[in-house]
Amino acid sequence: MAWYPWRGKMIIEVTYALSGRLVLEAENLAGQLVLRASLDGRPLRLSEELVGALLCLLSGGRPSLRQLDGLLCHNILVPLGAPPLPEAGRLRLQPTVAIEVWPSPQVAGGRLVRPVNSLPIGLFVPPEILGSMQRMAATLTQAFRRMASAALSRGRMPEPGPAARILAELALELFREDPILPSVFQVESPFRLRPRLALQDDVVHYPIEELRIHRDRSAPGPPLSLRLRGPVSRYGLWLGRLSSGAPATELAAAAPADDILWHLLGALAGLLHPETEPPRPLSLPPGGVLHLGHASLLCNLDGHYVLVDPWLPPASHGDATPPPAPAALPPLSAIFLTHHHWDHVHLETLLKLDKSVPVYLPRQDESRPLRPRTDLLLAYVGFSDLRPIAPGDRIPFGDRGAVQAVPFFGEDPTLLGYRGCCYVLEHDGQASLVHVDSSSDVMGRSLVSSGAAAELVARHGPLCPVFATRRQERGMMVEHTWEFLLQPAEAWVLPTENCCNDAAFLAELCQHTRTPLLVLYSEGGADWYPNDTDFLRRGQPSARMAPYEYLCDDLATIAASLARVGTALHLSVPWQTYRIGSPQIEGQVESLG
Repeated sequence: MAWYPWRGKMIIEVTYALSGRLVLEAENLAGQLVLRASLDGRPLRLSEELVGALLCLLSGGRPSLRQLDGLLCHNILVPLGAPPLPEAGRLRLQPTVAIEVWPSPQVAGGRLVRPVNSLPIGLFVPPEILGSMQRMAATLTQAFRRMASAALSRGRMPEPGPAARILAELALELFREDPILPSVFQVESPFRLRPRLALQDDVVHYPIEELRIHRDRSAPGPPLSLRLRGPVSRYGLWLGRLSSGAPATELAAAAPADDILWHLLGALAGLLHPETEPPRPLSLPPGGVLHLGHASLLCNLDGHYVLVDPWLPPASHGDATPPPAPAALPPLSAIFLTHHHWDHVHLETLLKLDKSVPVYLPRQDESRPLRPRTDLLLAYVGFSDLRPIAPGDRIPFGDRGAVQAVPFFGEDPTLLGYRGCCYVLEHDGQASLVHVDSSSDVMGRSLVSSGAAAELVARHGPLCPVFATRRQERGMMVEHTWEFLLQPAEAWVLPTENCCNDAAFLAELCQHTRTPLLVLYSEGGADWYPNDTDFLRRGQPSARMAPYEYLCDDLATIAASLARVGTALHLSVPWQTYRIGSPQIEGQVESLG
């Protein structure tokens, strides 16, 4: 079979063959026609579109490009040999292509276990331990909500003491009934789990064996499924090249000896396009900071470009202003990560970046029973230069630029001591603070109360601008992830936080950093981010956000609080630029798609 996989100004003929024995069966069950398909005995997950492609294939027809995509991504068809490539130019992944990462669930105790919390933590917990802890935590959370509902229906609040005792008794009963937990933990009184052995190891227990691919993130219909034929790190390396644009000659030279590359190229049929030259890279003046969206900042430090918390969504045909594409980034000197949450360690973006760029990530306390294993996760997807960094460390860039790590507080609702880093961006004697999702935690610790803000001002002078968030996510510990089980039962029913940047704290932060400008970011703020990252107002605010903002200080309250300490408030939008040391907003950089 010879079909053309690439669209554009050229057509490339590629010959494909079935990858194994394909069986399509039909059965009449109670008057309904049920179809089943298998490849070498492996059942295929059928969709209406895949059924159409299979029927077309078996009838000797010529599948459409979309049908061909499905057949390739399900490994039903494979290229025979290396398809010819253009002799010149580059091939690049279309900017609308959305890739989703799906770690494989595992079976433990007869049930599927998924790492539903932050991947740098959950991926490295064996399924028998993670599954038992998830089930216990879910039961306790449901019990607490039942008690809270009963109290509220009587015009009362749950009483922490009695509620904690009830949950402790329930937890002890669940613990004794569980076949795994007694061998992993010992129980202290009042109820608290103490690990007998390490809860994490260096193994990815839920391997990434599938990538789900959408032609457009807003397009209806099921995604294509790419089953990986080798380590995900090899796919990560090639996705990084294809996202930025790879010379066709380089691909042709690598392909005959690299089955993984050709499997990837075949699966992405129709999603690559030729270009005669790469897109014009983004350019900033030295000392410039470009907000790419959410918490992503691109900084020019004395001619060296560094990227903070990259999350670059794919474009969509419906975008008013497209997000930045990996191909538009200038050559990077470093990537800095602030903390381990999914919207700051965004795997789908990281897969598309150059894996040789040095990545600086917060150094963790190895004595903790649980800790983010971000370094192992990044190595797993292909990054080769990983550099732990801790508050006080300073990384120079050129003669006039540097990034200094400073303490990060909050965003640790189960108080297990996960470490993050805020960053000071230095250029030519001026400094700006990336405060990100850091806050004042439930014990009152912050960059202000610790004295770190005053020390920074003594060293650098006023920090401008300060990039921060206005999120005020409070709740009860028992309602957060299964990790709360490592705290004593009396803490489960107490208020905790995921971020506490209310008006009073933001004003205090601005006063102690002496900043004339607070930039609110790390909260969506573009039509290409999902609603649950959007505390910044869009043109049409979503009512979905009202429950999240219930009882939070609104923007008017925050602005008034900041005005009393002489600080202006600005809500950033993607593509807006700033200058280290200046309160002036430079305007917007042209979107390059």
